[in-house]
Amino acid sequence: RLQGGFHEVDPALSVVGSLVYRWISGTRLGAVQTLFWLTPICTALTGVFVFLLGARQGYDLPLCAYAALAFGTATFAWPYAKTFFRDPLAMLFVAGALLCFEITIAKRGALRIQLLHWGLLIVLIAGGVLTKNIVALVVPVFAVTALSRSRTDFDHGQSRAKLVAGIAIFTAVCIAFLV
Repeated sequence: RLQGGFHEVDPALSVVGSLVYRWISGTRLGAVQTLFWLTPICTALTGVFVFLLGARQGYDLPLCAYAALAFGTATFAWPYAKTFFRDPLAMLFVAGALLCFEITIAKRGALRIQLLHWGLLIVLIAGGVLTKNIVALVVPVFAVTALSRSRTDFDHGQSRAKLVAGIAIFTAVCIAFLV
């Protein structure tokens, strides 16, 4: 990036940053200075998603709070929060997608709510891919997780084998595209 290779950089951080800049420029806060708060806010929101994911899994709330605090202070999230790299935004999209995935796979609630969660899941994964291409590998991981959690009986393994083959092909295409 420092040598002028901006045409290869994924656009999500630039788009989100420009939207924040336009929104803040109407105030007297100093838009450029406020823009550098974007990555710490993304990191903090990812910590909130870590808390919500733990609570969704049934862990005690104090333990979820400790996990979110440990995420923010004891991982690489802390140094990345101090930079304007795209990794905190990618983490936010992946954590949000994981939370939506956990909610949608539970299959509770009205069909409208389920469709809303599926749509939000797709939007978050797309945002993550537009932030960093490597986030595309989340899709096969979610598919394998959904497959392992499914309680439906496949046609004596034939449908399951086709699904696993499809996941493997998609993963291979993602890896070939990213390499």
